[in-house]
Order: sequence, then C-alpha cells, then structure tokens
Amino acid sequence: MNKTNKFNLKAFLTFLLVAVLSFAMIFCAACNKTSTTDDNDDTDDKTEETSDAKTDDKQTLANGDFEFYTASTATYPVYSTSSSSSYKWQQVKGGESGNYAVSSTGNSGIIDTADEPYGKLADANKPKNADDTFYNPKTPYAENLVEKTDDDVADVSGTKVLMIHNKTSDGNGTAQNFSSTSTITLAAGKYAALSVWIKTKDVSGYKGSDEYGAYVKVVSTVTPSVDPLIVRNIDTAGAWKKYTVYLKPSAFITTTYKLILGLGDGDGIDKYGYTEGFAYFDNAEYKIIEKSAYDAAITSGVSVLTNDETVTPKAYFDINDKTLGTAERAVAMDFSKTETPAAITGAGDYNSNISVNPLNAFDKVGYGDVTFDYAGETVSATDAIYMVFDGKDADGNQLLGSSYTYKTNVVGNIGGAAETDNYVKFTFKAKVINKSFQKGATVTVVDGETKTDSFSNFNTVDKGDDDGYVTYSFYLVNNYAVNVEDGGTPEVFDYSFNFTFGSTSYEDIDLLYPQGYAIFKDFTQTALTKAEYDAATTGDTSAKVEIKGSHTNAYSADADEDGDNYDYNVAPTDKEKMQNGEIIPVTQITSVPFTAVVAEGATAGLVNSEYVAAYTNAELQAALTDMNSAEWKRDNEFVQPIAVIGAADKETYLKGEVKTVTKGSTYSFSAKVYAGAGAEAFIRIYKSKTLDSEGEYLKDADGNPITVVVKNGSTKNKDGYVNVRIVVKAGEELKLRLELGTKTSGVVLFDGIDAGSSASVTYETFKSSYYASEYEFTEKKSEGVKAYYYKTEEDAKADKNRIQENGADKYTVTEGQVTAAIGKPTTGNADDDAFVQYHNFDKGTTYVIEADETETDEDTEEEEETEENQPNTAASVWLSVISIILAVALIAALVAVLVRRNLAKRSQKKAKTKSYYSNGNSGVARARYDKSKSSYGKTRKVKVADVDPEEEKKDYDYDNPENN
Repeated sequence: MNKTNKFNLKAFLTFLLVAVLSFAMIFCAACNKTSTTDDNDDTDDKTEETSDAKTDDKQTLANGDFEFYTASTATYPVYSTSSSSSYKWQQVKGGESGNYAVSSTGNSGIIDTADEPYGKLADANKPKNADDTFYNPKTPYAENLVEKTDDDVADVSGTKVLMIHNKTSDGNGTAQNFSSTSTITLAAGKYAALSVWIKTKDVSGYKGSDEYGAYVKVVSTVTPSVDPLIVRNIDTAGAWKKYTVYLKPSAFITTTYKLILGLGDGDGIDKYGYTEGFAYFDNAEYKIIEKSAYDAAITSGVSVLTNDETVTPKAYFDINDKTLGTAERAVAMDFSKTETPAAITGAGDYNSNISVNPLNAFDKVGYGDVTFDYAGETVSATDAIYMVFDGKDADGNQLLGSSYTYKTNVVGNIGGAAETDNYVKFTFKAKVINKSFQKGATVTVVDGETKTDSFSNFNTVDKGDDDGYVTYSFYLVNNYAVNVEDGGTPEVFDYSFNFTFGSTSYEDIDLLYPQGYAIFKDFTQTALTKAEYDAATTGDTSAKVEIKGSHTNAYSADADEDGDNYDYNVAPTDKEKMQNGEIIPVTQITSVPFTAVVAEGATAGLVNSEYVAAYTNAELQAALTDMNSAEWKRDNEFVQPIAVIGAADKETYLKGEVKTVTKGSTYSFSAKVYAGAGAEAFIRIYKSKTLDSEGEYLKDADGNPITVVVKNGSTKNKDGYVNVRIVVKAGEELKLRLELGTKTSGVVLFDGIDAGSSASVTYETFKSSYYASEYEFTEKKSEGVKAYYYKTEEDAKADKNRIQENGADKYTVTEGQVTAAIGKPTTGNADDDAFVQYHNFDKGTTYVIEADETETDEDTEEEEETEENQPNTAASVWLSVISIILAVALIAALVAVLVRRNLAKRSQKKAKTKSYYSNGNSGVARARYDKSKSSYGKTRKVKVADVDPEEEKKDYDYDNPENN
C-alpha cells in the first residue's frame, strides 16, 4: 500500500507550542526591565544623537567667544536666524518689518580661522590681500593681543570668530547685525564692563559716504527709557582693536543690558550708513568690576555718558568712533542719579520696656563720629548712628546684649504741585554685626502716628560690599498729593525714621539680645519722577512706603459718586430710602456675612451720617453728628455703619457665620465700635461642637467668658471708633462665631467687621503690631507641659508603652506658653476694657515620638531597595497584557491537542476491534479464549460488541487513521 505525503498536524502543533513559549519568555523578560534600565537606555540614545559640539558654556554672555555649540563637521559660516538661538547670536537685517535693508549676497556667521576649515570656506566669503591671496583674519590670541588665564571661562585661545560680510551687486553695501540672546542683569550699586574685539577689512560707505563701518550697540532698560548706546563708524583697517563699555547702572532699580554687533546702519529707505566689506568680532565679554576699577577707568579719559534728562538721549549716547580720544576705545554708561545728603538729628535711648544690659557704661550709642575695637578690628564711622554692645566689661567679663533705638527728627516732607515733590528715595548704608541667633537691626518709617517696619531683624554678616556695608533704600510716595483734584491743594506730610538694634519686644531668653554693633551712615534723599518710582524694585534691601499723614488708610480712588467708600452698601432703591431717613434692615445689606437677632422694641440696620438730619431718632442723630465731627480723621467724609438701637435689658445683636478653626490654627475677629450716650456694646465669641449644635460662649484660660465691652466714654481711635480685636489660637477643632450688639437702650454703631478670618499671627507678631506707647499688655503664661516619649502615635494617644530611660518614664518639660495677653489703651480712661486680646488654647507638645533609629534605617534601606527594583509600571503594562493573552492561548492550545489525541486513540481502538471480527477472525478469537480457559482453570467471559452492518463493509485504513 502506498503512503501519501500530507500535512502533519502533530509537527505543526509542536512548532506552535515552541513559538508561543519563546514569545512568552521574551515578553516576560521585557516586563522585568526596571526603570533604571529604561533611563540608561534613554541616556545612551541621547549620547549617540549628540554631536561633538561643546555645550558646557559658562560665560555670562553666552558664546561670547564663539567657540561653543558648533560641531567639527559644521559647514561655515554657521548662524542663527531671528527665530532661533542655536548659537546664542541671532542674525538680523537692518530696519524693521516692511522696511528692511537690502539683502547681502555675502554669507555671515561664525567661522573657524584655523587653516584647514578656513581653507574650506567659500572663496566669496574671504577677502584678498594685495598679492591676490586670500586674507585670514586670525584671532586676537593668534596675534598675541590677549593671553589665556586659568580663570577664563571663555576659550580666548580658540580659533572661531563672528564674521559679518556685506556684499551687494552695486557695491554700496547694506546693514545687518548679530544680537546676543543673553540679557545681562546688573543690580543697583554694582559695576560692570562689556568688551569685544573688532576687526574690519575692506569696508566702504554708501556712494562714497564717510558714515560707514562696524558698530557696538548696548541696549539698556532703565527709567526714563533711553535710546541704546552706539559706538559707530568703526574701521580698524585690518587690525584687531578692543572696545569696552563701562556700566554704572541705576542706583535704585535693576538695569538690564543686551549687546548687538553690527556692520552698516540704516534700513530700506535710509541708506546713508550702509557699509560694504567685512567685520570680524571675537571674545565678547561681560564681567563685574569693583567701583575702584570703574572710577579708575573714567578718570583716564574715558567718555562718560550720563542719564541727564536735559540732554536728548539719542544724541548723547551716539558716539562716532573717529571722535574717541582714548587708545583703549572705551566709553562709560552712567545711569545713576545725583543723591543729596540728608541731615540727621534726633535722640536715642534704651528701650526701657525691654530687658537691657545693666552695665550700659560699657556700650557706645548715639550719633556722630565713633571709633572702637571689635573682635581685633578697629571700626570707625563719621556722621553715623551707632550702637555698640561689645559684650564684655573693662575686666573682660561677658555681658548681656541690649536694645537701643535712635529716633530721628523730621528728615523731610513729601507732597506738592510738582511731580518730583511727591516721590522721594531715602537711602542709608548699614553694617550690622551680631550672632546669627540674636536679634538684629530694625529700621522703621515714622509717618505721624503710623510706623512701618520695612527692614526688620536684619544683619549684614557676609553680605556687605567694600568695607562690609549694605545700602538700603526707602521709596516714599504721597498719593494724597499725587491724586489731588484740579484746583485742590496737595497735602504735605512729614516723615522721620527709627533705627533700632536689638529686640523690639520683650525676650524671655537673654541671649537673644545682640552682642555686636550696628552702624547707619551716608544718609541721602533724592526726588524722583513717577516713572522712576514705578520702576523701582523692592526686595531685602529696598521697600516702598506710602506716607499718609493723618489718614488712616492708604489712598484709594473714590468708588461711588459721593466720593466715599463704605464696607457695607445697599441697592440704589434702598439708598434712596436711606437718604429719606430710613434705617435699612440688615437683610437688605449686600454681601453681609451675618444676620441680626432683634429684640422687641429694638432696631438694627444700615445708616449714613451724611443724612443725619433725616433720621427721627434723637439718639441716632446725636451719634451720627458726633461721627461727623472734624475731630476725627478718616479717608471718608461720612460713615455708613450698622446701627443697633437697643431695648433695655434685651439683647439685640449681629450673629456672624460659623467659622471652623482647626487645631493649631489661628483666627482673628475684629470690629470698629461706637457707643452713644448711655449705651454699651458687647463683642463676644460663641463656641459649639458642630455647626448646628448648642454650645457656650468662649472662655479664657481662667474660665471667664471672653467678652469686650465698649462704653460711651471708652477711648476712641483717631477715626472716632474703638477698635476691638480678639485673636484665638485653637487647641482643638472649634466652631466659632462672632456676636456683637447691645443689651442697653441707646445707640451703638458697628463698622469694618471681620466676622472671623484665618490669620498668620503669633503672640509676638500680635503684640508687636501695637506700640508700647499705645497699649499696655497683661500676660498670662501656662506652666511647663511634661511630654512623655513613645514609639508610635497609637501608643501616645493610648498612653501606653512609654519609652524608658534610666529605669523611669522618659520625658521633657516644654516651656510654658502665653495663654492670654490683653491690651488696654495706655492713655485711656480708667474703666477702659481690654480692647485687643490674644488667647492661646493650644497647650503645645504633650508627647514626643521617638522611633527606633536602627529599625528606621533598615526600613529605609528596604524601601530604597524595593524602589530600585520596581519595574517601570507605565512602560510595561502593555507587555503584561500581551503576556497574559499568550499564556491563555498556550493553555488553550495544550488542551485542544490533548483532547484531539485522546479522541483519535479511542476511535482507532474501536475501529480496530470491529475490523478484526469483520474479517473472519471470530473463530480464532474464540479458540484463544477457550485456550485461556484451560490455562487458568476457569472460563473467562468476554463481551464482544455487536458489529454495525455498515462498518463491516469498510476495511480499516491503517495509513490514514483519521478516515476510520
């Protein structure tokens, strides 16, 4: 029987299994790649893609030596367009959009003057010598004009330069430049120098004009704005020459500069400055210099260009190179202003309300000339405010530090008809030396009764210039004079200064009082324009302060037609009712954060003192008339408060929104309050556990309700109100709301209400915001808290497993804190309440968590190791999905093969049996079974299946079992 070749299913399935297993192994390996491997792969790719161009440029003027960002395989010249910064210099045509100068057929950009690359430069971009050979400009270094030093960040020995090649068909030239992409910033009080080497070759002017050549342009930003400095018409006739621009910036704002290098000037219409030929530039450099170097430069014949408003800037800053009389080809840009010395008089004293050194005889304090020795150095100053706490007495014993304030008399006034009357710059130099943990110096602007601490607790250790002094600047403005209406008379305000060395408030720790010295000298004041004031920058050494005189608030433009701004307003229809003497209910006030609880016979609503005559209630009329008195100083002419007309022995009050104060946070509640004849106002704070639950009034540490009472005779502020403020620091989460009203007959007024706001206030800042001359504080302090040590927060909260030390519970005692500070007016009435209060319910640290350091380190190492071995999840998710799919396919394939093979075997066995009997072998079978019977001594019964007649007709196909 012939066997026929056919498809082998078994071999195919085996191949499929091998393929599936191989792919699964590949994808599993990919999934196990860590993120570290991925990162390394990325790095390798970047390395392969990076050219050999140098990119580690550390020059302030980027690529000023033209040696960076250019690959060795570059085709010269290379350049950046105006929309690119690849080489840090952008090529720009002369003129502007729509009026550009004509194009040059010559190429411009960075070139390499080394023999081999320069030889490959197109001949059209190389000038010729007289003998018709090509001219190579070389570099200043190659011509021994500069030397390389170890501190050079630029590669002055490099061979690359910037070339500008202007070539036109008519030979009349054109104009183009390369602008540095670097913007140089020079802080006030610093000095710098910009320099560049220039060489020109075969340059000529437009139609024989003598206005031609290369130029250096320095664009600056300073107020008032000035045109750029230009040194033009440079023709070095084939020689390298260095051009330097010395920079003295504005003394009161940061000045920025940009360098532009060009050949030819003009645009599409103005061609008189067009230039034909070559210009080369190298080693463009910017560096900070000392004042002494600047002064030496300008005294050696350098032309100094000043910021003089009386001179047209363009004419003054436009220099023809042919007129420069210095061999070094140098000019200077001076943007400083002449500052006028300020006369200082006044008096100083130790801050008596603060702990001071009892041996003051060993200190030096005052104003004038001083010389003393400190830490082995002799220090001297002339016409200076000085405070010296040298820390030791005559016997060498260490002394405590101290606190001293020198208060100047009026230094000047501000305000007038001229613009420069209303803007003043006041400067001084300070040298403050103390230990880093001690209190430093504070300088305050004094404006009537307003004091502004603009420079607080500073020292100048390792900060000063020259001999260790730092210049500080105040920029003062009088907006009440600036914004005076036409025909009005500007208000003029005086100002003075307080200079303090040491704490401005009581310190519990004596070591905080400074040991060292503070010197303030070189006082100046200078009138400014508005533009100069607006451009002045503020920071650690400069501040802007508005001088307000007797006004309470900073100036603001009137927001309504009446010229007054109010905290509370109503709709226009209600305003008309107010003008007619109606009291507008609280519910009608726009955007008010509280509701009114009004007793029978009482009234609460918005009123305005401008319409005092329209009201019918005599007590309200009297209160509003008092508020209109010329005695009070306010920005508004009238007041528009919420009035409460009370009923005797019945509370009528305003109820603020509930504020959630979290543990450890601080909230401030305040209001301006006025009490009319016979009336008393109360201000209190209600506390509840939840927003809707019942509670009680907040109590102080002694269990007394925190309530402020304002009476008719209470001491008023200069605006006619009593200013009330309560600050609360929570020891647990609190739900608080402000309540303010009256339970007496008569009229009380409320304005400027803060119904609760988060405040970044500590006890120290709270107290320091009120001057000792205005408020006297009574303080209460808690005892120290014993804080035990635990390993976990859970143990601490459950107070179990305290850490032991020397056989006992380990603990520390934290310092007691101020739990309350209440302030009363120092010059007020005897029965004045404490109008400003600070309450601290936070007991501070009550336990300390001290984890096992060894265990922590191990945990940290395990975490770090785990993190290092973690795969990049985002990158391998899809690989994991594919692996799962392949695994399912593999299992399915195996199951299918096993089922198929089992079915085939069963079918084959069945068919063989039937075929055997159908071929006449039944008798043989019986004989064999009979034989077996005799062999085993017993009959074995074998059940033979009935043969299907159809199957009997078929022979068994041994070659193709699947056909059986």
